[in-house]
Amino acid sequence: MNRPAAYLAINDATPTEATALGSAQALDSALPEWVQLVPAGAFNGVDGRGPWLVENAGKVIADSLPANGRPLVIDYDHATDLAASAGRPAPAAGWIVEMAARENGLWGRVEWTEAGAAAVKGREYRFLSPVFTHDKMGKVIRMMRAALTNNPNLELTSLNHLQSGDIIMDETLKALLAVLGLPADTDREKAINAVKSLAAADTDKASRLTALAAKAGLKPDAAADELVTALQSNAAVDPARYVPIAALTELQGKVSTLEKAQTGAAVETAVNAAIEDGKVSPAMKEWATNYATQDLAGFKAYCASAPAIVVPGAKLDRAPVDKDGALSADAKAVCAAMGLTEEEFKAAGAAGGKS
Repeated sequence: MNRPAAYLAINDATPTEATALGSAQALDSALPEWVQLVPAGAFNGVDGRGPWLVENAGKVIADSLPANGRPLVIDYDHATDLAASAGRPAPAAGWIVEMAARENGLWGRVEWTEAGAAAVKGREYRFLSPVFTHDKMGKVIRMMRAALTNNPNLELTSLNHLQSGDIIMDETLKALLAVLGLPADTDREKAINAVKSLAAADTDKASRLTALAAKAGLKPDAAADELVTALQSNAAVDPARYVPIAALTELQGKVSTLEKAQTGAAVETAVNAAIEDGKVSPAMKEWATNYATQDLAGFKAYCASAPAIVVPGAKLDRAPVDKDGALSADAKAVCAAMGLTEEEFKAAGAAGGKS
């Protein structure tokens, strides 16, 4: 087969030398996004050519996809090299727009043409044959293009075999990045570090939960609700700062009762003293008691400044109000001393001895 001088390595085998690559591989009609271009390490063609070697994958990728972003063509049966030079068509089946170095070799991400996608999915073509340049030592310099072929010379991942390796891993990585909340273009190393951080956090959390379970007297694998219940029931309470609510309620009741008793005793003592001092007549005891209950200090202040309206120790023989409702002379004297009208005196209950 005559080839152009610049055609340094084109890896299609003759019919008698072709390797039935992929014949034992499971088939899948899915269209691959990434395709293997060359194997890792040193490799030979089945026709005996080689060995070739990708020594610096990063440089090969940089030289193959220049800064202008021009993609590499994937044609049919090397038409770019064999047919185009003779003026025959050399249509593209796809375009390699991105390259990546992986453990098993160099890979390229392909944007397929409609016809190329149909040819691959319909299994009209199952293999890829790369075109690359190399130096005299066989070191790969640059990937030029690739071709769909059914007669490959390199043992590469077939286009239609079940994508259980790196391509599936790429999809898995994308899904993982979404779960982690990371950008879709995050590289593998950053994604792995993010997962490690989560794992470390989970380990630390598990250690703390185990310690809490031990403190609560539970098994290390106790459920969360069991742990919460146990900690709440076993929580240590400082008796100097907290008391049971029932005890507090009881104490408040006792204090209230005691305060009422003390207040009642003080009121009774003040009213009796006012009567004995002649500041309040016996007929005014109910009024005085109400006054002192509401404002004991005010009642005492009134008694201290009020004049005696009866002789201390004397008894009023007449009721403050007669049967016709008129105030007695003594009652009128009380009103005058206290600055009350007769109606106010009656309303205040000072006329409790009405006959």
